[in-house]
Amino acid sequence: MSSGRCAGTTTPKLSICIITYNRAKYLHKTLTHLGFLKTFPFECEVLVSDNCSTDETAAVVAGFMKEFERLRYMKQARNVGPEGNIISAFRSAVGEFVLYLADDDMLIPEAVVSIVRYMEENPTVVAC
Repeated sequence: MSSGRCAGTTTPKLSICIITYNRAKYLHKTLTHLGFLKTFPFECEVLVSDNCSTDETAAVVAGFMKEFERLRYMKQARNVGPEGNIISAFRSAVGEFVLYLADDDMLIPEAVVSIVRYMEENPTVVAC
């Protein structure tokens, strides 16, 4: 998505952290679905945290690198369990806000934009 708001060199407003383990076909579908990100009114990044998959997960992510300028891929050196993988992804996120997304989940674009706006307008809210 080199031509959208989810590209650039500024700090992103939102980090979408996708957690995965040996589910390349689901991850492919989810990354395809995220094509709407170019319409977002703020900068965002997509971070895929791979829990040491042995399938074609790395190749799937590599196939989307040209579409998502801000797509980052991290592969754990060993399987750290789901909680460890989530923590690792959240710690690596650089956005002001962080959104957890499983490798087979879909987002409702308008809802994400609405939640980010709500969080911006209510700085004492720490989770939504």
